[in-house]
Amino acid sequence: SVPFLPYKDMMKEISRAMFSLISYMRANSGEPRNDSFALPHKYFDSLAAGTPVIVRKDFLSMANQVKRLGVGTIIDPEDVERSVEKVIKAYSNYSNILRNVEIHQHEFVWSEDKEKQFLEFVLS
Repeated sequence: SVPFLPYKDMMKEISRAMFSLISYMRANSGEPRNDSFALPHKYFDSLAAGTPVIVRKDFLSMANQVKRLGVGTIIDPEDVERSVEKVIKAYSNYSNILRNVEIHQHEFVWSEDKEKQFLEFVLS
């Protein structure tokens, strides 16, 4: 097994990647499907590290944000051929996607200033 990296080291490694694949096993439970609306740490960490993301189309919250902000690409694991085409297209459009990540990167970082604003809001 591979040991966990300290957070700072993990962020450094993610920042070295061209894309970060955000995927996990979907729950087999009925509706509503919480995993459809999840925004996992890896998603935020990848964008905060400046790395574009590849997400499944049925991860609705992430897919909508990726589409709206242009910070990656959206795939359908059930349609492998089309998904490969989308990743290749994202690769050929990488500089634009990377620019979008840089524009929106601050939205995915919990800075000391944001923490201060949050605490002031909660404590007021």
